Amino acid sequence: MSRIPSITLSCLLPCFIVCFLLSLAHGQVTDRIFQENMEGAAGSWQRFTLEVPAGSTHLSVSTTGGTGDGDLYVRFNAQPETAQGQYDCRPFLSSNNEACDFDNPQAGTWHIGFHGYAAYTGVTLEGSWTPAQTTGGDTLQETVTGESGSWTFFKIEVPEGALSLTVELFEGTGDADLYVRFGEQPTKDTFDCRPFLTGNNETCTIDNPQAGVYHIGIQGFEAYADAMLNAFWTAGEPPPPPEQDEFAQARQACVDRINAFRATLNLMPLERWADNEPCTDQQSEQDALSGVAHGTFGMCNEFGQNTCPGWPSTDAIITNCLQQMWDEGPPPVQPCEGQCFQDHGHFINMSREDFTMVSCGFFRLPDGNIWSNQNFR
Repeated sequence: MSRIPSITLSCLLPCFIVCFLLSLAHGQVTDRIFQENMEGAAGSWQRFTLEVPAGSTHLSVSTTGGTGDGDLYVRFNAQPETAQGQYDCRPFLSSNNEACDFDNPQAGTWHIGFHGYAAYTGVTLEGSWTPAQTTGGDTLQETVTGESGSWTFFKIEVPEGALSLTVELFEGTGDADLYVRFGEQPTKDTFDCRPFLTGNNETCTIDNPQAGVYHIGIQGFEAYADAMLNAFWTAGEPPPPPEQDEFAQARQACVDRINAFRATLNLMPLERWADNEPCTDQQSEQDALSGVAHGTFGMCNEFGQNTCPGWPSTDAIITNCLQQMWDEGPPPVQPCEGQCFQDHGHFINMSREDFTMVSCGFFRLPDGNIWSNQNFR
């Protein structure tokens, strides 16, 4: 549905996280995925997950090196797929060197996929998140190497009221074992935590730890080199997950789709009218709840509006609804009024040369169906 009448103009959470880190030289990394020498055929997937805690300030995932061409995909709370709307980040570059970065990532499970656009070999994948803040003495930066049977010790002091203590060992070569013990250095027979896994990837998490000194020991089950050690404690009320825009990808895809149609007529692309998106969302919500398309037309200072009412997904809106609007084609007569505009108004809004901006708004009803308004100006 479309319309172009005259218009009227309208329209830190309290928490405290404290960390003491035994960290990497390149930053305050508190957890990570590290996978070397990945290889796969065209069309294949390799999938990983990374648990990100509340209060994390940054999530970084990258792939580097190797030959061929694989594509990185990242998505919160579900496995990513290649279809539009089924990923939160997809750099889609013509090499294996790709990166996805998220500020204030939502707490929970982030899914990472590497898809073979073409066959690839020798690719390295890394993913890591960063805690809210650090304090409490000097930050240590350690790369640990040892012989079979050797011990290397560290310690961390945990204050009253800490919610958890996390100690991690990762990367490097060989096989080292992580030990954690309160009050005294651990031994092979006396410890509070010992994952005892093959390789150097081991983690100890202690909920509601005692206040005082925890001792960390790394013992060489076999000779090992270049292992990374990281420890931190958290205190205070963890913050709630930051509010996420579930339609972030769809907004840009909507603008890109409209501009792709315009390009077939050699028309200038429309600018994404981002400042208008909250208002366009509000229009979409009010129209959806009332069941009346264009019921709030004009409140966002738009000059033209198209509406996709009650579609099952954003992909369907972008792929099918916008296509149907464009397929109305140019009007057979000018001026196009009355029934002519009813039949061709969507196309007219999408192809007008005097429009320079478009804002795509969305609202999801409880039954899952989505209303979308596209405001033009």
